[in-house]
Amino acid sequence: MIDHARAVESGDGSIEELLGVLAAPRRRVVLAHVTERRAASLDELAAIVRSEERLGGRSSLDDEPTLRLLSEIRSVHVPALIDANLVEYDVEREVVIPTVTADLLFTCLEQVADDGHRGD
Repeated sequence: MIDHARAVESGDGSIEELLGVLAAPRRRVVLAHVTERRAASLDELAAIVRSEERLGGRSSLDDEPTLRLLSEIRSVHVPALIDANLVEYDVEREVVIPTVTADLLFTCLEQVADDGHRGD
């Protein structure tokens, strides 16, 4: 059986630091999308965040200009995910891609969710 905490913590940071990075809802949306799609442009990520927040009923979203959201994704959320070793930015392709750590994190979360559904 995999020691989930030890496996994820073997990256560059602690579990507490990782949870701190993932505390931001927009970062979780970005990471989930990049991990699922394997790569995404900054424009695509901004559109996904906007779409997810609309679905979630965030009323102030329409007041936030798209360029400001894109700037926040580019200058705040993606760098935080890079610092946590969860994503990389491919300059040549101009896309954000997941790291092995992100893949491992999602595998661990899926295993924990499966264990919870089985009542383990």
